[in-house]
Order: sequence, then structure tokens, then C-alpha cells
Amino acid sequence: MHRTKTSNVYPLASARAGDRVLRPPFSAERAALLGIAEGAPIAIYEFVIQGKGWRESAADIVFPGLGWISVTGSGELSVRTQPPRDIPVYVREPVMPFEARESSRKFTGTGSKRW
Repeated sequence: MHRTKTSNVYPLASARAGDRVLRPPFSAERAALLGIAEGAPIAIYEFVIQGKGWRESAADIVFPGLGWISVTGSGELSVRTQPPRDIPVYVREPVMPFEARESSRKFTGTGSKRW
């Protein structure tokens, strides 16, 4: 996952496809196939997930053909994604609910740190 401002999504995707930031399966050709270019149509998905604490993932947000993000936290979590229009994003039970503590960073809004 690469966090950025919404206004930077298309310039970043166009400039960095296939390099160290956006690695396979994300090449320049894949970006064109997905329609990721300035002004391309996007979808907006908003999810509310009830967190299970910092030691267990509450849910996975799935981007078919691209991957998933495990959501971990306490309380009610609001998540908004803006994928290309043809990517049907959905939420599922976490595949690896207890892996988060060992393999992730904590984002607090001001940066990230290792647990």
C-alpha cells in the first residue's frame, strides 16, 4: 500500500508504474489496462469496520487481481478506497488475522512506526 493524497493518485501511478513504488503486477502496461490515467473514471467504496484491537485484524479489504489490505485497530474504523472503476472492492473475514502484529507498521496520521 502506498498512502498519498487523492489528488496525487493519477500522477503517481503514471510516473511510477513498474518502478520500486508500484511493483509487479503493476507495470506501465497494467496501468493502461486498468485505465489508471489522469481523468480516468474511478469508483468510491466506503466501509465501516468494527476493530478487534491491535493484535488481530478485523477484516481484509480486497482489490481483485491486485491484492488486499488487512485492517487492524480499535473501535469503529472508517475506510475509503478509490480504485479504477472496474475493480469491485469488497470486505471479507481476514485470511491471516493474527499476522498483523509481526509484519506491519502502525500508521497514526503523522507517520508510521514499527510495533
